[in-house]
Amino acid sequence: MQEEMRKRALRVRSMRIPCGRERKWGGMYELFLLGKLIERPWHGYEFHQVLNSVVGPARQVSWGTIYPLLQRLERAGLIQRLSDPSDKDDGRGRQRYTITQNGKQKFLQLMRSESKNDPNYRETFRIKLGNFSRVDIETRRGIIARYLDRLSSISSHTKAMSELVSKIPEMNELERRNVLLALAHDRFLAESEVKWVRGSLLPESGPIIRRELPGCAPLGAGSKHAAAGRREP
Repeated sequence: MQEEMRKRALRVRSMRIPCGRERKWGGMYELFLLGKLIERPWHGYEFHQVLNSVVGPARQVSWGTIYPLLQRLERAGLIQRLSDPSDKDDGRGRQRYTITQNGKQKFLQLMRSESKNDPNYRETFRIKLGNFSRVDIETRRGIIARYLDRLSSISSHTKAMSELVSKIPEMNELERRNVLLALAHDRFLAESEVKWVRGSLLPESGPIIRRELPGCAPLGAGSKHAAAGRREP
């Protein structure tokens, strides 16, 4: 038992937040680009400007990310360049792109799918939320339900980890306190998001039955949809 607790303590201490090198955000960026092209053709420089405003000040998307992605999507037949003699393919975003039928199908696939190991799940959800007007209500409900499931899993995980950390004998009290604070922060974020999703998104999407977070009211409770009965999306 002591040996097992020691190994778990080492795993907790080895947790690190990756930094420095830019992580791979390909699927999220792909969804963003295809969603924008459904409305109208875009120039490469527009993607560069708008995507940087979306990801925020803590991370900047370089041309070394945008331009190769546009080339890859074009090779895959998901987008195509619009011919314009005045445009030059100089890698600075002056080419205009439009989405193909295959690109529209790929967009829907990305909206309806989810990677359980996506480290960028919050950013991905934000981009999907921004594309809600481009999908049907069942797709929107599925996105919301899966996100609530993920948040519930995070809350349960942080609770279990907190109980584990509290029992590790090798961990000094100062480190234990800080790790518990970090876990409490993660749980607070997850539960705060649940409340926001329920208050802002569920009223227009209808009731969704999913696992409940401890201490939270059932999904859809108190809304005008609750009286009509709960149905699985």
